[in-house]
Amino acid sequence: MAAWHPPSLKILKPYIKFILIGCLYLMWVKITGISIECPFHAITGYYCPGCGVTTLFLCLSVFDFYGAFHANPVLFVLSPVIFWLIVKDKIYRLNKQQHNKTYNKIALTTIIILVAYGIIRNI
Repeated sequence: MAAWHPPSLKILKPYIKFILIGCLYLMWVKITGISIECPFHAITGYYCPGCGVTTLFLCLSVFDFYGAFHANPVLFVLSPVIFWLIVKDKIYRLNKQQHNKTYNKIALTTIIILVAYGIIRNI
């Protein structure tokens, strides 16, 4: 049996860039108070399932879990699941494997919850 080797930084590069850009954006918002308006909300007037993410992360950056929860309760609760789905997907892709039934059920359930939340929060 071959020994497992941790993924190289090359594989992690897109995620590191994404996190760095996110941190720079949060610092920009904290310093200037200027943030990007949700394009979906700007066009339709309705809240998308992701509306409140900037506030959620701003609150988390100062350990304000109450404020983070109220900014977007569904994403606050589902964040660990979404993180797990992303990591698991990367592992499947690295090993050139198909997603298993459990992964697919969790991913589909997560999508259904997010879509339902997007509808319910606008009623």
